[in-house]
Amino acid sequence: MLPSRTPSSRVFPILRLEDAPTRKLAAAALGCLFAFALGGRGLANDLLGYWDFNDNSNPAVALEASGNSPDAALVGPAAFSADGDGLSGLAGDRSLDLGAVNNGAVAAVPAGAHLDPAFANNAMAVSVWQYNTGIGNTSSFWVHSPTAGANARGFQAHIPWGNGTIYFDHSGCCAAGQRRTIPPGAITLNAWQHFVFQKDASGRKQIWINGVLADEQAAGAIALLPFDGQITIGGEPPTTNSFGGRIDDFALFSDTLNPSQIAALASGIAPTALPLACDDTGVASTAVISSSVDPGATPSLLANDLASDPSVRAYDPTSAGGATVFVNKDGSFTYDPTGVPAYVALLAGDTTTD
Repeated sequence: MLPSRTPSSRVFPILRLEDAPTRKLAAAALGCLFAFALGGRGLANDLLGYWDFNDNSNPAVALEASGNSPDAALVGPAAFSADGDGLSGLAGDRSLDLGAVNNGAVAAVPAGAHLDPAFANNAMAVSVWQYNTGIGNTSSFWVHSPTAGANARGFQAHIPWGNGTIYFDHSGCCAAGQRRTIPPGAITLNAWQHFVFQKDASGRKQIWINGVLADEQAAGAIALLPFDGQITIGGEPPTTNSFGGRIDDFALFSDTLNPSQIAALASGIAPTALPLACDDTGVASTAVISSSVDPGATPSLLANDLASDPSVRAYDPTSAGGATVFVNKDGSFTYDPTGVPAYVALLAGDTTTD
């Protein structure tokens, strides 16, 4: 678990570019001082659990890497892959090897309160890498909700089902407010692919594949039902419809991820190293922003928040002037105008704002 942070106001100075001979940004730092308000856990988006399947010191247990959820038990023929068979292909990177389709191999996370924040927020995101070696009637993950129908189907995905269709269900199955689908053709055999499945409190529901939005329901997704903490990774509980292939970097969040965060995960960044967006819940951030940022000059900065209030909700990776903007893990911004013609053309001593 990340250390907690002291609540504070947020400050967004107006970006000011001053061209020097080295064309460095004169006012490079964008302050982003923020308070966390999700049960004091101190994690933006609240990383609920993360299993990277790298530590095979106990061949029967996959260690949970964030400290926020229990370890997962490897069931049936489930095993750690060979060294280097994780998504990066690098030495030391392993994955969960589930073998052939429907052989009963899964990783099982026990019950507990670790998923309660997602239910409280009525929002959840699941990020997963998988390497399909065969297509069958399988589930890649299954988050349990005891009061949901269809075998306690709280939040689950067939990636894909035997007909090649991807199904994403929550709070039971299979009405319009519970299910989203992607037609056959999205799965590539014998290759790593990244997926994000998420639903927010407003009823928006999305499927992302390799960093690209593949399906969206803008509104109407029903509320989440209470979770009991049990998660079946690689199948349907207890051991049916097991996935054929390998799974890596499985993570759950108690809020939705923004496009930049999803792109970071799809590039191979670990969930524990995910760039954080700011959270100013409980802070009068609208007044702070309006007094310290010119909205006409920097509209993209007004979208960099996952708080429950509507002041700031995400961030635009490209500024109004064309520079690259990125939210760092500590909440600060990296601003890079390299190569932008308007800035390259500035002479020594010239100034501009973005």
